[in-house]
Amino acid sequence: MRWQFTDDVTSDVFIMNRNPRLMDNLVRASASTAERSPQNVVRVIRPPASAFPWTFSGRVHAEDEQATLRNWAGRERIVIRDHLGREHLVIPQGLSATPVDGRSNGTRNPWLYEYVFKTIYLRRLS
Repeated sequence: MRWQFTDDVTSDVFIMNRNPRLMDNLVRASASTAERSPQNVVRVIRPPASAFPWTFSGRVHAEDEQATLRNWAGRERIVIRDHLGREHLVIPQGLSATPVDGRSNGTRNPWLYEYVFKTIYLRRLS
């Protein structure tokens, strides 16, 4: 299953040509605290989850791929459906791209880039 982006404002949809190779962990350490009552009952308190930085990365092979990712990195809010069918609501924060000296059949691809897509992760939708 290919990753799919859906603009939460305009409902535009984009399906990635290649899934990202890496992504940050979606599970954050809990800030739970435990208290013992006078009756010797332990109570665990966990504050609501808060937004956190989340990135994923991969490689683009063409100018239009990079332009499309940059466009989506400039959106207000997007829903990302990953390779497992989970949906995540994020606020894009930008895209960084680094050229790769990739050669195939003796020719260099000037649009071969490693990218990092930066977001603020709001919550999982499904």
